[in-house]
Amino acid sequence: MNDLTTRLQRKVSHGRVVALPAARVAVRVLGDAIFANLMLLGMAWQSGRIALARGSIERAIELNGTAVAKNLEAFRMGCHLASDPHLVERLLAGEESASVPNSLTEVIEDRAQRLKAYWSAKYSLRYRKLLEQAERTLPEPLALTLASQLYRVMAYKDEYEVARMLVSTNFRKSIEREFGQGVRLSYHLAPPTLGTGKDVRKRMVGQWIRWPMAVLSRLQWLRETPLDPFARNEERRHERAWRDRYLAFVELLVSSSETLDISVAEQIARLPADVRGFGHVKGAAMAGASKRWDALEGRLVKNTHL
Repeated sequence: MNDLTTRLQRKVSHGRVVALPAARVAVRVLGDAIFANLMLLGMAWQSGRIALARGSIERAIELNGTAVAKNLEAFRMGCHLASDPHLVERLLAGEESASVPNSLTEVIEDRAQRLKAYWSAKYSLRYRKLLEQAERTLPEPLALTLASQLYRVMAYKDEYEVARMLVSTNFRKSIEREFGQGVRLSYHLAPPTLGTGKDVRKRMVGQWIRWPMAVLSRLQWLRETPLDPFARNEERRHERAWRDRYLAFVELLVSSSETLDISVAEQIARLPADVRGFGHVKGAAMAGASKRWDALEGRLVKNTHL
């Protein structure tokens, strides 16, 4: 890429080539490398290279109907990046880890290690094997999308994971950096025993809850076993079904990509990015994404008769 940048700079006027890690910024800010395209469009527009009104571009994004909020955010982020060249550095600064994953290989390694901490080495290995196949057989932008979104669906935030995050060293350090050492915390939690769906209620509990959460965080080996007390929870069942559907999709992609329409596959691959929130909010988003998936699935296999 550096060689390409050098050659481009030789061909155009000085200062007219702008280089930045667009895919890396898109993953960091928006959760998916696919939004790099709209980010670059925003940069080009802000730099005066596109003779269209901003409102017209944003309206076209809305009419397209695909991940509208995210694409608008990406376009506007690109406008900011063009106005403030140092914004990239600030966006990529402040990592918990010593280094930021750059390449697809680094992203796979990073997410595999997170999944090992999330559950187990066996669970992590399934992710790693699938993504290493994707790295060999699929276009890099699609493989990057799969790397981020497969991790998202596999690391769904159940009771064990929430407990692990709230008692983690990183969480404690972030609180100390913000508020100083010795601060006492209260937690707003919504255990499934206090309601489900729209009836869910959060309760404030004191710092004493850290001890039960520390125990719960060490019981992640119970996840999805017959002894898992949360396994029958409706939200957890939906999350597992969503994950398993996406896993099957990735397995199909890496084994039969030549028979599939990659442009449709890219749209399906991005769907988990639209599933956010918790409880009934996440459930509604998941239902909407599932409907879009159903509509796209019939176009996934190439029509070989044309």
